Amino acid sequence: AACARSLAELPAPHAVVEVGSYCGRSTVVLGSVVQALRPEARVHAIDPHLGQVGAADQGLQTGQPTLERLQANLKANGLTDHVEVIRQCSYEVEWSGPISFLLIDGLHDYGNVSRDFHCFEKWIVPGGLIAFHDYAEYYPGVRAFVDELLATGRYARVHLARSLMVVRKRPSAAVRPAAAPRRIETVVRGPRPLVSCIMPTSDRRPFVPLAIRQFLGQDWPDAELIVLDDGDDRVSDLIPEDPRIRYVPLDRKLTIGAKRNLACDLTRGEIVLHWDDDDWMEERRIRFQVESLLESAADLCGLPRLYFHEPASGRSWEYSCLRRDKMWLAGATFCYRKSLWLGSPFPDTNVGEDVRFLWSDRPKNLLPLRDSSFYVARIHPGNTGSKIGSGRGWRPLPDGVVPGFLGQVARG
Repeated sequence: AACARSLAELPAPHAVVEVGSYCGRSTVVLGSVVQALRPEARVHAIDPHLGQVGAADQGLQTGQPTLERLQANLKANGLTDHVEVIRQCSYEVEWSGPISFLLIDGLHDYGNVSRDFHCFEKWIVPGGLIAFHDYAEYYPGVRAFVDELLATGRYARVHLARSLMVVRKRPSAAVRPAAAPRRIETVVRGPRPLVSCIMPTSDRRPFVPLAIRQFLGQDWPDAELIVLDDGDDRVSDLIPEDPRIRYVPLDRKLTIGAKRNLACDLTRGEIVLHWDDDDWMEERRIRFQVESLLESAADLCGLPRLYFHEPASGRSWEYSCLRRDKMWLAGATFCYRKSLWLGSPFPDTNVGEDVRFLWSDRPKNLLPLRDSSFYVARIHPGNTGSKIGSGRGWRPLPDGVVPGFLGQVARG
């Protein structure tokens, strides 16, 4: 009924998007509505078809791959021409175009519901309808996310049918215009918040000057950089006299997690951004990430796919985490509200502190950024983690694919 209403009342063009098709019961219902009312429209059925169900935070139940069963059900109901099957996760889909009706029915934990919704939110037309399946006590993550969404005032409750909650995007929450796939520009309305960049460092003298220059070259004026140094080779002589930079020498060795916590405690800004001392960043990095965070109302944003470059060999890779049960974002690209850190600090460890922070029990509204071109991580012998580009999730890149600014910055 909600799908039919959206197709009947909203202006064309129409798109019906389903996240979490599984074997196709809901897909057949949506396809039948489209076939009857708007045969020129399509249902876009998005699912990786790995047989995963349930909630990531309650233990996944994994069945058999479901693509063939979905296709068979569509064929049996004469809907093959009305449904586009997209075998991807929501955050892998390069979507562009208005959405009249969105069904969220993937994994039913807070993190995945949030991810699935925010991947498509900006494309939902004013007055568009969104249905969330399993809004019930047995999936508290779904209820928590939907309740928070309604509390923003940008969405209105329409109807609850058993465990299917339907909400409407208020007309005042107008859809943003289509953006270019790279160099996405956004606009912050109102005062610019102070952004606190935190840079733990230890015996990284060759890299620190570039990290400082990249910070000073940012086009977001309201920012500070906090440098925490516990190395044997202190880099105080490399820190320029600039009121935006604070150098904090430590009297003992700390883990990266502990240094991040100390740096966060010293910050004056309401937004914290990780500033690794050995990577390459474009001058728009702070602006792009902060504006993306503020416009989405997310708690934390970052890159789900990250470029890596090894200067010694000249080779480059793209890395993405292959886990389907949890969303991964690169720790070096974290940008988050300080209030998030206050409720869940980093663990006291040198390896994986960012992933543990990301996947802690505290619910988070995560925003994966699709534009990876502003950041390139450097592979060198001093990396704190193993970054060999031959494991699962690593994709070798041909020459020239890594953003062109890399060579210019590196030579500088």
